[in-house]
Order: sequence, then C-alpha cells, then structure tokens
Amino acid sequence: MFPHSSDRRTAEDPISQQARHRPGLELSHFLREAEISALYRPTAEATGLPGRAYDSEFYRFEQHSLFPRSWCAVAFASDLPDPGDAVPVMLAGWPLMVVRGEDGTLRAFHNVCRHRAMRVLEKPCKGRTTLS
Repeated sequence: MFPHSSDRRTAEDPISQQARHRPGLELSHFLREAEISALYRPTAEATGLPGRAYDSEFYRFEQHSLFPRSWCAVAFASDLPDPGDAVPVMLAGWPLMVVRGEDGTLRAFHNVCRHRAMRVLEKPCKGRTTLS
C-alpha cells in the first residue's frame, strides 16, 4: 500500500506519537510544515497528501476535526431533480439525508430519528411529501 517505507510513519516517529496521545489534534500532528504548505500552493504547483496520511488514524482525525468544520459535497443536485426527492448519504461516518423541498431548495438533515434512534431514510425516494 505504501511504496516507500519512508512514506509511512513508525511508532518511533515523534509526530505520530503526538497524534496518538493528545486530544484536540491538529493537521500539524500528522504532517510536516512543508507538506502543509504544499497543500495551499496554487493548483498547478500544489501537491496532495503524502501516502502515510491514508490510514485509519488520519481518517479518524478527518472525521472528527476536518469534515464537521467545512462544506462537503455529498450528492449531485441532478440526482434530486424534483420536490420530495430524497437520498441517504454517509459523510465521515455520519448518516445524513439530502432532501429537495417544495421550494426547490436542497437541504441536508441528520438521518436518525431522535425518538427511536433509527434511520429515517433507508433508500432513495422520489416525490415524497413526508419522511417516516
């Protein structure tokens, strides 16, 4: 999965140790400053994340620290063309549903019934006036 052993941090790596043992992690606990700077260069010059960022530890960090703080694309508007169309989606382990309202606006909701803790929407649907 990792073509070079240098792409994967080991347990002895001080940055990796910090990431495991400290709450409130920051991107700098996983990446070096030069790697973070390279992410923010103009598109033609930017580089992606290093291979070692594609592991379960970094994914948990993204789920709890990055995704909740920013906009994330979860569906295509064309998949919900008409009022009452709805689709269940997962984003970073969070069950969501995207619904096109009667006014034509797309909205996302937590896809869990607060009374029964069950999924509200199990599969995509068309033209619904209520969800239950």
